[in-house]
Amino acid sequence: MPKTSYRVKYAIALGDMAALGNIALAPNKGADVCGRVLELNCGGEKIDAVVASSCNIGAGNCGVDLVGDAWDKATGGKPPGVVYCSSVALTEKKSMSTNDVVCAARPDSTNNYYYYASLAMFNTGKRIVKATLNGVAGVPNSNNSPYWSFSNSRASSLSKFTVHTDNGESYSKQVGDCIDPKAVYIWGCGNNSC
Repeated sequence: MPKTSYRVKYAIALGDMAALGNIALAPNKGADVCGRVLELNCGGEKIDAVVASSCNIGAGNCGVDLVGDAWDKATGGKPPGVVYCSSVALTEKKSMSTNDVVCAARPDSTNNYYYYASLAMFNTGKRIVKATLNGVAGVPNSNNSPYWSFSNSRASSLSKFTVHTDNGESYSKQVGDCIDPKAVYIWGCGNNSC
């Protein structure tokens, strides 16, 4: 997740445990849930948490891995270990502080846009099924990433990055309006000072 301002205080890593049902990560499904907000009820206070990463994909032994202070709040301060959540639900809530959608370059990527770009659209609250840059179709960056890769798009800062959701909505931003954070956001360490 890009380093920016978030309204959601907590983050999780999501796995592929069968009990998660259609929320569970699977190969080529990262764009479905990464960056989106889950509502968790795990015995403590009900919390909202951003899906910021994945855990043990392919092993079937990880459901929701609570990051830092999310564990304390969601479990009611139980000692570290394994707890079972009574509910885990995907929401349409926005994770970032703005109410608008946010286009972001992948923090660890070198984007020159003309030959290569790695971009994501956050804050849609929806499953993204397709992305284009300057009319060129993107491919999902990896199995657990909300980013889309574009090669030879011949894009510039004025080119349009567009994502399409599973319910037929689309969102667009000019590449020049995308944030290029050069760093990732770290949850659970107070004012992101880790």
